Amino acid sequence: MVRRYDSIRIAAARPVSPDASVIERYRTLPFPEEWTEALLTLCNAGRDKPLETVPTFRMDQVVQALAPDVLVRPRPNRHRGEGPDFWLYAPEDVPDPLPEAALRGLLGAWLKDLRPEPEYRSLLSETRSALLENPPRWQEGVPVELLRYERPTDGGTAAPEPRQFQLSTDWLARRILALEPYEFAGGRLRFRAMPRGPMDRGAELVSQALEFEGSRGSEWYSVVLNITLQTVPFDPLPRFHLHSHIRRYATRVSAGTGRLYLPFGRRTTVLLRPRVPWLPGAPASDRFAVARLAWSRDGYDWVEGGPAGMLRSMSLTESFPDADAILTDPVGWLTDDMRAAVLYSTAMGPHAVGHGLMADQRSKIVEWALQALPEQLEPVPALVRTRLSGSTPGNPRQEPSKEPAKTEEERRRASARRRGAAFALRHLSQDLAPGELPTLEAWLLWQTPVMRDTAIDALVAHLDLKGDGGAPTAEEAYDGTVVLEWQSPELTVRLRCRRLSRSLGQDLALPEGVRHSRAAVTAAIRDRRREMTAFLTEGASPRPHPRSPWWRSTGPRTSPPPTTTRSSRCGWAARTPAC
Repeated sequence: MVRRYDSIRIAAARPVSPDASVIERYRTLPFPEEWTEALLTLCNAGRDKPLETVPTFRMDQVVQALAPDVLVRPRPNRHRGEGPDFWLYAPEDVPDPLPEAALRGLLGAWLKDLRPEPEYRSLLSETRSALLENPPRWQEGVPVELLRYERPTDGGTAAPEPRQFQLSTDWLARRILALEPYEFAGGRLRFRAMPRGPMDRGAELVSQALEFEGSRGSEWYSVVLNITLQTVPFDPLPRFHLHSHIRRYATRVSAGTGRLYLPFGRRTTVLLRPRVPWLPGAPASDRFAVARLAWSRDGYDWVEGGPAGMLRSMSLTESFPDADAILTDPVGWLTDDMRAAVLYSTAMGPHAVGHGLMADQRSKIVEWALQALPEQLEPVPALVRTRLSGSTPGNPRQEPSKEPAKTEEERRRASARRRGAAFALRHLSQDLAPGELPTLEAWLLWQTPVMRDTAIDALVAHLDLKGDGGAPTAEEAYDGTVVLEWQSPELTVRLRCRRLSRSLGQDLALPEGVRHSRAAVTAAIRDRRREMTAFLTEGASPRPHPRSPWWRSTGPRTSPPPTTTRSSRCGWAARTPAC
């Protein structure tokens, strides 16, 4: 017999009150905004399309790999009204993760990576010398509020500051890491934190690699715990949500190549743990580092050169791992205290480990993690089974049961649709004369007579139009453009019917059996738009006022953006089921 649950516990926590406050101190580094002009001059030298902002992605990527204790924040978006923010954050109790010498070396390598071309070597040297004379400085003991925010939205929904989505979850993750290891039937789980970059809005904890003996040998996986800060509509208290799942690792090499199978063009993430810090003078970190591998035409390598490509000119304590060495011996790197762990994806083949946790396992992990909640946070109350019966909405639509009343209700709804369309058309038009009926004009692009007649009947029934609109009796009349027109007290409905020819209803003209590039697809779409424009222009009668846009409902195809003109032309194309 299925067990009946009277309550469901939510894997989430929230502040005990809107006034709950937690202030942590950080070592912060602002982005050197005074460098912007010189950096853009360097980046835009010789470019046809100049950059508007300085690209920091590669620098952020390297910081995540070499200094995982540092939290990288995105540049503030002034267009969205975001206030000033720091670039890098590190908790005050963490030893200096980026010593001054290492930071200067990273900045120099980043500047060289921005313009590695030989012809810009002189400009690069001048820029680097000028900027590194005044490098950015760390600010010590900067207080940051992690829970309380300025004010909710107008609807009463919590509105945390942008940096709180990253910093507060990292703070809670550090508290969870301070707990005793999680014990379960198979042993103990010891979690480590993942580095978080500018696009990450939460914290992530990953356990040690666990071995599973499958039918084809050993497979490996980890338990993952994610912490995210989220909001609930109309609730002034944000919530910390805990998500648990399984992360599988790729360890089975191909018998033919002797490497992990990584499909062409696909990327995979690699977790890294160096035996000693890569940067000279940097402290050891318990966090994983992150890099990405890909197979390109030049072979296997880190994505866009990765941290290794940017740091070739720097002196590191230990060389960055070789991509080919990891792919040829993934088990050796994984079992060596997880020095490198390649994340598995379904494109790599089957995996003996499932991708989820049972409900009981999730509840126990969440119960363990919630022990780290401080006094300012509390678990979200459980959801209690409702005692109300039925699921009827508060404003159900009253459907008449008798046929005369049902017919009258359908007429009332059709009349409301006509009045609504007329109201919208009058407000869209600026030159409609007083007393003149607005015109709802549509195109029906059809491929078979059955679908054409079905679409016309649907329009007539939807608006309760009277008559056949002047439809011709001979089928041959539909070889050209046929205009059907109905008059109602509220508006005029005009439908232009034309057979869709020239293969315009078929697939795009792309070669079969080969991979289509973005440029080829874009060119095919552009050609189809030109053909459709010419086709519709031929069938349109000249008018003194500008034409309205065409809207074609032919399945998952895009439509031109709407504009406001005198009459609303809605394109409406009927297609056969086989299409």
